[in-house]
Amino acid sequence: MSNLLNGFQDATIASGKTKKEYSLSEVLGIMQMFKEGLKVSQVAELTGRSVHSLRYKFLEGEIILNGKSVIRSIRQHTTLAALYTAHNVTPPEDIEADATARIAEFKNILTTAA
Repeated sequence: MSNLLNGFQDATIASGKTKKEYSLSEVLGIMQMFKEGLKVSQVAELTGRSVHSLRYKFLEGEIILNGKSVIRSIRQHTTLAALYTAHNVTPPEDIEADATARIAEFKNILTTAA
C-alpha cells in the first residue's frame, strides 16, 4: 500500500510542475473566443489547453463547496479592472483599448503558431 501512496504522491508532485498559468492576454483572448461562440473543444484545440481546464477556468458558475456558495472561475472578477488586478497588472487608463490590443496580440500568436 505504501508504494501505491508514494506513486500517487509522486504523480501529484510531477503534475504540479507542468502546470502552466494563464496569462492576462490568454485569459482575455479565450474569453473573447467564447463570446464569439466557439465551443470548448475548439478553444482547447486552438490554445493547447485541456477541455477540463477551460471549463473550470472560464465556464464554471457558482457552486457549493464545503457548504458555501463560491465562484472559482474567471466569473468571480466582475470587472476588467478586477481581472487585471488578479493577474498583478495595473489597470491602464484606457482599459478597453488595452484589452482589445491584448486580445489581438493573443490571436496573432495563435495564428502564427498554427
